[in-house]
Amino acid sequence: VAGHVVSLVDLSKLQMVKGIAKARGNSDQFLAGAAKDFAAGGAASLSSTMRAKASQEMKPFSEASMVSDTAVHMLDVIRPLGLDTELDDEVLRVSLDHSAAEIAKKFKDTTSPTFTATDINWSSGSGPEVRGTAAALLLAMNQRDVLDELEGDGVSLLR
Repeated sequence: VAGHVVSLVDLSKLQMVKGIAKARGNSDQFLAGAAKDFAAGGAASLSSTMRAKASQEMKPFSEASMVSDTAVHMLDVIRPLGLDTELDDEVLRVSLDHSAAEIAKKFKDTTSPTFTATDINWSSGSGPEVRGTAAALLLAMNQRDVLDELEGDGVSLLR
């Protein structure tokens, strides 16, 4: 996970385009390989690179995209470890807004679900409701297997 996050801050746009082209347009394959390459450098290298690039603008990625990606990956790590760490409500709102907008694009001409957080003041959408904690909603919108943590008629739309 750390290798993935660092790869996004360290690789140039040109390196990403070339890498994705080399992977025959499969961005997931390219990013998985880049994450492994960066992770092979070890924790000290990952930490050093992240600190050096922390204030850098992440073109072509929006700030909301990077906040959301980082929040999802933090949850990917802290939840399985059972750590009692919570993300800041504003980080969750930015991440949820971004992810809900991405989900709405996938539904195109059909109505996307209404997502409603049960632990913070946040809701988005106009279709059948999906209710759950902000973290569970964020993970579900980013294709993590947490649908059993959600309720509402809209959950079936996420399957």
